[in-house]
Amino acid sequence: MILKKFYEEVQRAHSGRLAEWRTLYEKAAGVETKQAVLQADIAETLRRQKELRAQLADLVALASSLSATAKRADLSAEIPKVQETVGRMLRDLHMAAY
Repeated sequence: MILKKFYEEVQRAHSGRLAEWRTLYEKAAGVETKQAVLQADIAETLRRQKELRAQLADLVALASSLSATAKRADLSAEIPKVQETVGRMLRDLHMAAY
């Protein structure tokens, strides 16, 4: 009888420990999943940032080209409009990055 009670106590303690280990394992798996999702988000953000930088470089080149063209064509009145358009595009691009 004492042996049976001892065996039951050992079983209860063992199942409690197994439940604890299972809970810890599930939490660790959840953390690994969240980490993988965050790493994918970071990779996507970096890719998008690279694209936005390329677009920004294109816009700067376009603004420079348009400004030079406007000056050559003696369209100095158009320069502020071009600058405003490029400025708006840069703001939109900046907002899209965040």
